[in-house]
Amino acid sequence: MRVLEIGMSSFADEPGGLNRMVEGLVGGLRARNADVITASFSDSGDPSVDLLLGPHSASMAAKLRAVRRGAREVVRDSRPDVVAAHFAPYALPALDVIRGHPFVFHFHGPWSLESAFEGAHPLVVAAKRLVERRVYRAADRVIVLSSAFAEMATSRFGVHRDRIRIVPGGVDTERFVPVRSLADARQRLGWENDLPVFVTVRRLKRRMGIENLLEACRTTLDAGHRFRLFVVGSGSEGESLRRRASSLGLDETVRFTGPVEDVLLPLVYAAADWSVVPTVDLEGFGLVCVESLSSGTPCLVTPVGGLPEIVRPLEPALVCPGSSSEALAAHLRAALEGRLPAPSPQRCREYALDRFAWAAVAGRTIEVYREALETRRAPTRG
Repeated sequence: MRVLEIGMSSFADEPGGLNRMVEGLVGGLRARNADVITASFSDSGDPSVDLLLGPHSASMAAKLRAVRRGAREVVRDSRPDVVAAHFAPYALPALDVIRGHPFVFHFHGPWSLESAFEGAHPLVVAAKRLVERRVYRAADRVIVLSSAFAEMATSRFGVHRDRIRIVPGGVDTERFVPVRSLADARQRLGWENDLPVFVTVRRLKRRMGIENLLEACRTTLDAGHRFRLFVVGSGSEGESLRRRASSLGLDETVRFTGPVEDVLLPLVYAAADWSVVPTVDLEGFGLVCVESLSSGTPCLVTPVGGLPEIVRPLEPALVCPGSSSEALAAHLRAALEGRLPAPSPQRCREYALDRFAWAAVAGRTIEVYREALETRRAPTRG
């Protein structure tokens, strides 16, 4: 099977969940002998991309023209069996070019709804929503990361449920591995080793719930517990969150590390006693949760979107009763007091290997691609 995968941008240029997922999926597909042609944008000229569409820093208009031109070139010269896309704006200009080819869209998240949550102008949100609806409805199959996103694709974007397939995201289980010594791992990161450690790896955006987590830390401190929280990541809310932490008197408890080098990210998870994903809205999967589990670290999550689907089969108690600061504080205290069932590093690791290794995820993805291909080949009934 020859597949054209239209991504967003190179992970080397723009580290992020979607780009990491595309990179992992492509590797998994190739390991299963799929002939994959990748197309995306890169400022650095990433040599791992087969078809460089142009610089990631280019204007949106230039990018749309480049996608259309690139799709036409691949369809003409390589004749892919299936076309897959991962970002709605970069799929839209190629729709008429790929007409006649099976088309699968990977729904990583609602572009328009995320913009609305971050305060974008209603007209901008409406335009993004129109793009999404056009692309999603044109797809022969839409792959979503969770049942929560399956419901969203149907109710918010009008995708017929018969065309939706749930395939969870994957993790590089050879990179994200447990460590032999927490003390050594923390020393390498420059972290203190005198207290229990929580970590949250997040883009610092409003919907990520970091402010609620900070307030939960204050409540937990007031209850007499001592610990540290490392907030790893960057984003538009970074300065506001730092000021909030300081105003809560958390300067000695909470460390904002900023983004870490990608090579150190597995160590960040493995060096923690617990990771926390405090999202308040629009979390269809939670790649950071799977990375944590693969690293042997249990993950506390809010009951938002697809997060419970990841951890509940491992240990239901990992799901907080809510996303409020009070609910988070109760779970932090339970973890620190040993009242929360804690899956061992080995159990977390085995669970991730069984459910989220890229080999298994790529296999399920190929099944959807084949289904789309066979659907197009099937004769129509008069």
